[in-house]
This record gives sequence, C-alpha cells and structure tokens, in this order.
Amino acid sequence: LNEKKDSISESKEIPIIAIKDLSFKYDNESVLENISLQINKGQKVAILGATGSGKSTLLSLLIRLYDDYEGTIQIGGKDIRSYSYNTIRNYITYVPQNPLLLNDSIKNNITLCNDKFSEEDIIRAAKQAEIHDFITLLPDDYNTIIGDRGCNLSGGQQQGISLTRAFIKDSPILLIDEGTAALDPELESNVMSNIINNMNDKTMIIVSHKISTVLNADYIYVFNDGKIIESGNPKELWQRNGYFRSMANLQNIKL
Repeated sequence: LNEKKDSISESKEIPIIAIKDLSFKYDNESVLENISLQINKGQKVAILGATGSGKSTLLSLLIRLYDDYEGTIQIGGKDIRSYSYNTIRNYITYVPQNPLLLNDSIKNNITLCNDKFSEEDIIRAAKQAEIHDFITLLPDDYNTIIGDRGCNLSGGQQQGISLTRAFIKDSPILLIDEGTAALDPELESNVMSNIINNMNDKTMIIVSHKISTVLNADYIYVFNDGKIIESGNPKELWQRNGYFRSMANLQNIKL
C-alpha cells in the first residue's frame, strides 16, 4: 500500500477505534465472544477484569498479532487488515507488562537506537515516566548497561523504561497492558497522572485488573470470561452494585 492509501484518518465524525461482534479462539478455545465497543479520538478507556478474561488478547488483535478473528476491528473507519503492519505499529504504541529489553544502555533501550531523539527528548520522557531520578543515580547515568532482558533492573524499573518509550514515541494511540503493575502504588499513581495530563490528546486503552489504575478513565469496559459484562464510567459502575463494585470491595476501593 502506498503512503497516502495507507494513512489513518483521525476524523472527529467517526470513532478512532470501532470493534463490532468480535470473537476469537486460541486452538478452538474461545477467548473473546461477541465484543463490541467504540473509542473516540482522545478518549481514555479502560479494560478491567481478572487474569484470563481476554483483556490482553484484545490488545494483541489491535496491533495485528493475530488476524484470524470473527467480526470487525476498524481504526479511522477502515478495517485494520487493510493497513500495513508498519502503519498500525507506527500509529499505536503498545506498553506490555513484561517489556522486551536489550542488553544495552538505558538510552538505547529508550530510543531503540533511533538517533532522531535528542538528549532533551529522552530526559523529558524519562521524567514523565518517573524514572529520571533513578537513572541519574546510576554510575553511568543513561549510558548504564542494563543486562540481558534488563536483568540488572527491578520489575518496576523495567516498566519505567517501557513507559519512557511510550512517552518519547508520541503515537496517536497508546495501549497499556498492565504496564504499571510492577510499580509501587504511589509511583503508579504519579505515572498514571502524568499519562493522563501529558497525553491528553491521545486515544488510550488501559488494561488492568486493579480498580485503582483505571479510576481516571473516561469509560470502563468490564471483561469476564471473554465477554463484556458491564460498561460505564467509574461512578456509574459503582452505583450499579455489580461485578465492578465487587472487585472494588475486594481491593478496598471506595468511590
């Protein structure tokens, strides 16, 4: 596809992400069943549910790790399978729970060796991810080698580098798949505030099993066994006294 035909529309008249009647199976085992949702440009949406409820699978389909599903997934009003893989993955930043890190410097792990980013860009993104202060305490600062798969760092520090990549890449759509789960509660709260405040023009999907992570979302879809069982903003879901509220009570969250 040429660049013009492969570009993604950001019209305010259509949802930037629209999913209809989506079903997906792994080896004939149903993972998602009849999922329908839409997300407008700039909206912050959360996918909430227990482990195994299909949350991460939905993100995998959005970045085209799998194409053999039933139903439709559209971005910018077009089926995602009509775009090239490069177009989708340049337009979307995906922050996984377990980031892929290289046995290289922190700087190169943040930029992925892309020299278009300046030192100022790197530091600004690291501050937004709340990891700059930690990096400056290391013997070689941003040139510190982190070991194979980041083995010299804690889980939270690894996620901090992954989040810094997201800030510096600055894509229109951001997918966070339990990408702050290893951070302590105070740090996670600060990082999520930075994400909301510094990326307020971005469309965002936040996947989590923790109520506290998604309280600032505009809208929440609650998943269970591959299905959407509730949806609404946090206050609406709390007032319904359903699955969301049961999860909140178990996690000692009161709205």
